[in-house]
Amino acid sequence: MLTLLTPKGPTVRYVKFLETGLVSVETKRLPQLDITNLFLYVPTYLGYEDLKGTAKTYQRYYGDILTKNYNNSYYKFRHTNTQRTTESFKAFVEGLFGQNNNIQPEPIPEQDLLLRPYDYCESWRAHDYSSESNKFKHSAIWNKTIADISKRLGFQYSLESIDVELMWDMCRYEQAWHVDRTSVWCSVSKI
Repeated sequence: MLTLLTPKGPTVRYVKFLETGLVSVETKRLPQLDITNLFLYVPTYLGYEDLKGTAKTYQRYYGDILTKNYNNSYYKFRHTNTQRTTESFKAFVEGLFGQNNNIQPEPIPEQDLLLRPYDYCESWRAHDYSSESNKFKHSAIWNKTIADISKRLGFQYSLESIDVELMWDMCRYEQAWHVDRTSVWCSVSKI
């Protein structure tokens, strides 16, 4: 049995699942919760291992260029100022140079035009890139998907988009954490 916490303003909906499908729905008043953002910046073990493996593969294919001995005049590393990219940097250099390296990245500039140019581009900031997503979420195919998922779960009415999006987020995160089994959250869609 799993419990899904769905942000709904000041209420939280608990949806309990068994292998046979939906069991019960219960709504309680709680402070607003955004479970998606709770895990957004937390790197997974699989992600760390993937980056480490990618670096090892690069070194195997490009061993003449990517030597195993670190030299700061040959290598320059930079990342943005988030936990996720810091951990990604650590995984990559561990894959290239081993676990006990003492490699420091280049300082993060105040205006990072290399890794975050869109933060300083007026044209980019002036455009509403969410409009395409909004168009899709008001399309017939999106509404049919919501209706199909709602029906598959045994609801007599269509769930709200935010409910289905949260189920998808839980599917993605749980699948990344536990690659050896399929997340129950992924069973709500046909993907």
